[in-house]
Amino acid sequence: MNRYTFLANFTNLARQGFILAAIEYRTANVARFPAQLENVKAAVRFLRATSEYFGIDPKSTGIKGESAGGQLACLAGTTNGNGSFDIGQNLTKSSDVQAVCA
Repeated sequence: MNRYTFLANFTNLARQGFILAAIEYRTANVARFPAQLENVKAAVRFLRATSEYFGIDPKSTGIKGESAGGQLACLAGTTNGNGSFDIGQNLTKSSDVQAVCA
């Protein structure tokens, strides 16, 4: 799926005050699971770590995905509070999300 498929929808959300970020994650042909979930959680932590720079409210983070991205969004939400998938940088920031849309 092309990340630009939903650009019009994202533009409408941005006009309503939402801040959006399209993240990358390693696919299964590059790295075995749970690498994909680790990448998603690292992206959430990065956004929190740079929240002041980007004007993000770090207490209100939602995640959305479709197909494999939807599965990863659900996994990100259902693993809130479970630090076993938090590896890499910005480990002082939470990877928990407050909303999931799959």
